[in-house]
Amino acid sequence: MKIFLIVFLFLFYYTEAQNTWIQRADFGGGSRALAVGFSIGAKGYIGTGRDTSINGANDFWEYDPLINVWTQKADFAGAQRELATGFSIGNKGYIGTGHDYGSHFTKDFWEYDVFTNAWSRKADFGGTAREYAIGFSIGDKGYIFGGYDTTFHSRGDLWEYDTTTDNWTQKANFATARVGAAGFSIGTKGYIGKGVDTTSVYCRNDFWEYDPLSNAWTQKADAGINLTSVVGFSIGSKGYIGTGSDYHGDHSSEFLEYDTLLNTWTDKASFAGLARAGAIGFAIGQKGYIGTGAGDFGRLADFWEYTPEFGNGTNELQNSNDFSIYPTIAHSRFTINLSSENKNVFIEIFNLSGEKVYSSQANGKYLTVDEKFVSGIYFIKIYNNVWQTVERIIIQ
Repeated sequence: MKIFLIVFLFLFYYTEAQNTWIQRADFGGGSRALAVGFSIGAKGYIGTGRDTSINGANDFWEYDPLINVWTQKADFAGAQRELATGFSIGNKGYIGTGHDYGSHFTKDFWEYDVFTNAWSRKADFGGTAREYAIGFSIGDKGYIFGGYDTTFHSRGDLWEYDTTTDNWTQKANFATARVGAAGFSIGTKGYIGKGVDTTSVYCRNDFWEYDPLSNAWTQKADAGINLTSVVGFSIGSKGYIGTGSDYHGDHSSEFLEYDTLLNTWTDKASFAGLARAGAIGFAIGQKGYIGTGAGDFGRLADFWEYTPEFGNGTNELQNSNDFSIYPTIAHSRFTINLSSENKNVFIEIFNLSGEKVYSSQANGKYLTVDEKFVSGIYFIKIYNNVWQTVERIIIQ
């Protein structure tokens, strides 16, 4: 078995246009708003939402960025719905809550297995039935926060899902109730921002960090203009928030980058599609994606890819450029070299299907991996509580 770093892929990444949007193939399920989207490994997924039919949607689709093609997968096994939420952990995707087309708020929760292309019902969401909640994952835990309950009151409770025990645990409440916010994770922290609260301010631009170790929220720098129905994702050590609508219902193309180390926001290239709200967003490797949603003239199916700028944290460690993997040709054994300044670093390796095939923690400068992997393309995710990097290798 030989291991080669895909140097040419990184060279291509650095030489292609940065901070730019490119339109990709339209979403395979047609015009859609208020759907659920997440990524697993090297693929993206979109399902449920409000489509053009009377009864809404429960279809589920997979996007392959390498060939720019959508493939329909097994229908979501719960009732047709919109305003659900979801996240991914390892090679599994999760969808729950939402509003079905019998005018019922839901709290059922489902797991999707990419290998079997099948859904299985898990323990119901631990809070009250709701719609418009926010989901994200940190490590092997998933989180659902906020949303509207059955009385159409916004919620501020946070719930943690443990995949190993199939149990929900309530965590520290958010500072205010919130609906239509953006959520994502970077390293070992979760982030939520913008949305609608229950105060006199209809739309917000505040931004918060959740630390599962201390079970505490910390307010960070405000994020751009006041918006709701926004989307978010993370690439490397940076977070991104985009699109949405304001208090008057006017749609936005705003797109911002958050630096976790500096606690600052930077305006990036505006979203290149029509301004919209209720879109989906996720990242695959070093690219971000935003698509579907509702604009001024109805629901949309277009789908866009964002390339960040060099130095956004995707391929560099905190205060360090001395990341390396060696030897570049080896038999089952290679070493990851990290900066000596980085402590409590976690290493995860995924295959192309999104299955986690290796995980470890490195507290020093070196971590030696000695495993017998099947030949193929793999992603190495390296992260701590403030940054993360994703590298790609081929094992032969």
